[in-house]
Amino acid sequence: MRSDIVKRGAEELRKVRKRSRALFGTVGVFSAFANLLILTGPMYMLQVYDRVLGSSSVETLVALSLLVAFLYTIMGVLDYTRCALWRAWGRGFRTIWTVAYLTRSCANLLWRLIVKPTAALPISKPCSARLPHPF
Repeated sequence: MRSDIVKRGAEELRKVRKRSRALFGTVGVFSAFANLLILTGPMYMLQVYDRVLGSSSVETLVALSLLVAFLYTIMGVLDYTRCALWRAWGRGFRTIWTVAYLTRSCANLLWRLIVKPTAALPISKPCSARLPHPF
């Protein structure tokens, strides 16, 4: 019986992973661009040392600073969107997994109470104390 439970759990996780494959790809793309934008600060400093300090050009400094501010804004939007996608996926995963877990737990409890009454749990404990929390 234990191997059946493990197989069912593994199958449920496979289904969730298969349904979430597009989301994983989308989050991966967002992460790749956010990681590339992390290089904005070092590149800005290199450009300042190379172009601005050598020529004392204020216009170049202003243009580079505006570009860096824009790129940091883009990075913030990408990071916020990526986190929002993960939160939405996490809520969905928790809902699916909790329903499956509670269904299995209740079925197991009913099986022990009805089919195998010798293995029944004492009635003095509340149901929440007998069922472990999934998270």
